[in-house]
Amino acid sequence: VALSLPCRAIPIAHRHTETSLVEAGATNTTVGGAMPCISILDTGVPDSDLATGGIVWANQSLAIRFRFLDVYLNGSIFSISTYLSTSRMSKQSNGNVVNISLCRESTVALAPDLSHCFTSSTFNVLSAKVLKLTWAPSRNVYLRKRIFYWVVVSGTAESEDTSFTWLDGNIKLQPSDDAPVISSHSSDGENWIVDNKADGKTELPTISVLVSTR
Repeated sequence: VALSLPCRAIPIAHRHTETSLVEAGATNTTVGGAMPCISILDTGVPDSDLATGGIVWANQSLAIRFRFLDVYLNGSIFSISTYLSTSRMSKQSNGNVVNISLCRESTVALAPDLSHCFTSSTFNVLSAKVLKLTWAPSRNVYLRKRIFYWVVVSGTAESEDTSFTWLDGNIKLQPSDDAPVISSHSSDGENWIVDNKADGKTELPTISVLVSTR
């Protein structure tokens, strides 16, 4: 069942500290006004006591798959949100860069086609134990029904020690082929393998995909 809610202006990035929520590195915002939005994928928020996740650096990207189902109206991507842990990041080793892309699915493998991405953005982020990154694409990306899309998160850190973690969410999705998680173990984005799939038990990376229906 889709969750309908009003779209609104959102900051691109902000971070949690032990005492407050502060803006960090927000370079622009998207104003959605009162247009309706639906949530088509939501894996929750990181566990407050013992957060887990996957490491992202120059030699390993992570991606999650979703599909725009028939029950929804036509729409375009309004925002995509993730939670990251960036406390290990080092600017000196190019570790403070986060890339997010929305790509079509490969025609020959269960993987994103990095040569056919609709839109991408690069962020220089601050160090934080938990950082919520909300990405509003700079142009409209209209979703087609029954088509699979991939959100790809990559980085430029030279080692795992100076990289960031894409934190897992606390909502365990029921069995589905719509949102398997895969990782790349090569810097060129090839050789993708399935790490986890929605099975009602496995934690998946935090992601919230909102779609504007106007």
